[in-house]
Amino acid sequence: MMTQAGVHQVLEVLIQALSDVVVGYDLERGIVNLFNPAAEAVFGLPAQDVLGRSLDAYPALEPLAEVFAAAGPDFESGLALPGGGHYRVRLVHLPGACCAAVLSPLDVMRQHTSDLAGLLREGVHALKTPLSSAKSFIELAEEVGDLNEKQVLYLERAQLSLESLLDRVHELLEIVWLESNDNMARQPTDLNELALRAVAQFESFAQRHAVAVELDLCPGGCRVEGDERRLEGAISNLVSNAIKYSPQGGPVHVVVECENGRGIVRVHDQGLGISPEHMPYVFDRFYRVSAPETRRIEGSGLGLAIVKSVVDKHRGEIILESRPGEGSVFGFSLPLSG
Repeated sequence: MMTQAGVHQVLEVLIQALSDVVVGYDLERGIVNLFNPAAEAVFGLPAQDVLGRSLDAYPALEPLAEVFAAAGPDFESGLALPGGGHYRVRLVHLPGACCAAVLSPLDVMRQHTSDLAGLLREGVHALKTPLSSAKSFIELAEEVGDLNEKQVLYLERAQLSLESLLDRVHELLEIVWLESNDNMARQPTDLNELALRAVAQFESFAQRHAVAVELDLCPGGCRVEGDERRLEGAISNLVSNAIKYSPQGGPVHVVVECENGRGIVRVHDQGLGISPEHMPYVFDRFYRVSAPETRRIEGSGLGLAIVKSVVDKHRGEIILESRPGEGSVFGFSLPLSG
């Protein structure tokens, strides 16, 4: 039987051989206790200088300080490094007070995502039916008889969880469809009508977040040629994101306008804004900005990727304007029909 020291020795060898960046941190002592060769290459620092030191001792390692501050067992997010490079980072908790951050390059993550597309095509549809059935049974439970206060609370929580799961399934179905070569159902459609429906869909959601949604439509309509359902879905994703990232009481402004032969949708929020280094990547699949202020916000990192794919399939253009602390404007423009 291998001793504990032997296990640690084997683990050390494996970590040193990994192509992913691995940085270990002693949460109690506040020092780096593991820094593999991949970390040396990415951060440009020799392990012998870093080990036993605080993360604050090196500016290049400061982004990891926020990651370890989260210290959640399921933490996983995107991370932009000051010296360049964008990574998917996840925390791995080790025995004692040790924790390791594992950083994988996003281009590798994209390849994995592409390889999984075939499996998603077959598997996601199988998830949708049982989830929808469970949701229906929960909705019927209250009609069977009176429930006590605790039972009602549990049913509400179960329903919210199932709705969240169904949202993820719908997003995955959209990704699978967008990966395919299926044609869109193109027809004349009015962006005013799509924006009206999208805003109405999130009325109660906005109320729960204490966010007022204002709508400014284009006089006389704004007609484009496109897939009505998927364009409405793109606007819905933008509205939902704006509500989630807005502070309580902060308005979300949805604008539809016609300008220079194009139909334009813009969704303004008063949220946190986006740093310049993150902006080129926010439409990548599974990419989420890692910041203490955004950890409470639920999301899969697929919504904006779906928006961009839908707009690209319509040969449109994405709109993104943002500054940290000043909110963001997300939107798109399409050629007017006729």
